[in-house]
Amino acid sequence: MDKAHYFVELEGFLTALTAEERTDVIEFYSEYVDEAGLKSRAEIEGKLGTPRQLARKILADYSIKDFDDETGGQAEGQVAKTHSNLRMIWLILLVLITSPITIAILGVILAISLAVVITVGALAFGFLAAFILTFAVALYTGIRLLFTSLMVGLFYIAVALLSLGLLGIIFPIVFWFFSQIIQGIANLARFLYGKFAKKKGVQVK
Repeated sequence: MDKAHYFVELEGFLTALTAEERTDVIEFYSEYVDEAGLKSRAEIEGKLGTPRQLARKILADYSIKDFDDETGGQAEGQVAKTHSNLRMIWLILLVLITSPITIAILGVILAISLAVVITVGALAFGFLAAFILTFAVALYTGIRLLFTSLMVGLFYIAVALLSLGLLGIIFPIVFWFFSQIIQGIANLARFLYGKFAKKKGVQVK
């Protein structure tokens, strides 16, 4: 009964997977529990963790697998790649920080790295927002002054166009730089997760 309740709870945390994937996972871990001779819930959780902890690990495994399968390691688009990396980092982070203290330290390292990236990203996109605001204000002012003070109006419109041009140049650079940092954090996350998975010794098929 303990085993049945455990796997009912586990399946409830795996709604992000398809029905077929959930079935495969439950069968895999059910067989593992039987072969290991784990009978009580305490024994199962001692080896696999709580249903929530195991579900996070499974989702992280599938996130890594799906990313590799769908892109072959090369994302079809930079936005898709960055989104996949962020999702994978988040899932791995959840696994690491809810693990025993020796592994949780790896999660702290990953969390700090991610926090630094988020801070840098916020500053960068704040800088881009300033360009957008400058463009909007200058364009609005230029149009208003165009019929009362032609030269001043043209000056403000020129400033607006300059801001728009700089934005078109800087935005791709900032996004590329940010995506490369995210890729680096994703590689770190996968490395740390590899250490975790090796220590746990139980893998999804």
